[in-house]
Amino acid sequence: MPIARPFRAIRPAPDKVGLVVSRSYISYEEDALRQKLESNPYSFIHIINPDFISEERASAGSTELFQKVRDKYLEFYQKGFFIQDDTPGYYIYTQQSKDASFTGLIAATSSKDYHEDNIKKHEQTLTKREEMFKNYLDITGINAEPVLLSYADDVKIDALIEEAQKETPIYDFSTTDELRHTVWFVQKEEKVEAFRKAFEQVSAFYIADGHHRSASSAKLTEDRNGGGFGNEAPHDFFMSYLLPASQMKIHAFHRLINTGQALDKEAVLKKLESEFTLKAPQADSRPKAKGQFSIYMDHTWYHLELKKPALERLDTELCSEQILSPIFGIEDLKNDKRISFISGEKGIASIMKEVDSGRSQIGIALYPVAIEEVFAVADRGDTMPPKSTWVEPKLRSALTIYSLNKH
Repeated sequence: MPIARPFRAIRPAPDKVGLVVSRSYISYEEDALRQKLESNPYSFIHIINPDFISEERASAGSTELFQKVRDKYLEFYQKGFFIQDDTPGYYIYTQQSKDASFTGLIAATSSKDYHEDNIKKHEQTLTKREEMFKNYLDITGINAEPVLLSYADDVKIDALIEEAQKETPIYDFSTTDELRHTVWFVQKEEKVEAFRKAFEQVSAFYIADGHHRSASSAKLTEDRNGGGFGNEAPHDFFMSYLLPASQMKIHAFHRLINTGQALDKEAVLKKLESEFTLKAPQADSRPKAKGQFSIYMDHTWYHLELKKPALERLDTELCSEQILSPIFGIEDLKNDKRISFISGEKGIASIMKEVDSGRSQIGIALYPVAIEEVFAVADRGDTMPPKSTWVEPKLRSALTIYSLNKH
């Protein structure tokens, strides 16, 4: 059974929390990033990009850059922008938008569990990225963005969370993207113990978002322990947001193709007809069920259904095997420049915009992967094709920070 351990979070001072926390820095365009840094002296982005506005920047991924991150973090801490709780506990976090609400628990999870597959994976990781982020963790000593883990729904955990939410939250604020963020701190000994025992009955955690961060944390644990894994030192753990499966929201990742050559639409349609039944264009262009695809080209939608349904297979696999590879010769989704991706939360209109603009020739809309399919792939020890899922919620950096050097 995987461990979910309480910890003493380092977190923003309550009067500054809305100013400190940030989206993942990679979600900002450069102009927006510069504006954020120039207008908000409290933003965690200053820590992640300590010399963004400097004329002499440290190289990306370098020891010099990571040391600057560490120095800037210590500066924020010394200025009182962060505080640390006196006792270990769990942090219940709700993120709410006009369309959805997510409530889970932030805890420390074990690198040993990751190593022993009690924390299950469905995605391959790149060694170079693992090493880079491991070095970041080692030098900075902080883990400021939780890995998103899911688990099978549990009525006992649900009841404990619901009871804890009756207390006064430590944070309740909104951000400019119209999200409301609420955090409760569970620190009373008997309630902490109740959560700990409840999670002991959970059979496994599943990585929903954060495969590289998890792998890097495990590498750091292994390095600092001389090749082994323990459950004692702070560096034996990494911070995670634990969310029940029923609350996971998964969007599809749609495919965009630009062959670099003139498009023969009729030839593409003829090839598709060997494996798919083509249906007339409809007003609603989205696939309605597993095994269905919608293709957009030349200002027209074409709806496809497999002639031989394969419900045990992922639609992302079938898309590659029945469309991308045989028709366009696209085998390597990570490196082939003819294919790109667009996340499903942007909607079908985003596919039409890309194709109508001429940036892409063809758009392929997929039906979202179900969380049960994610669990099944991970249980088998298999991996999904790249860009199979776009999951929500997207978590804020620095809402809670886990120290790798002290509790």
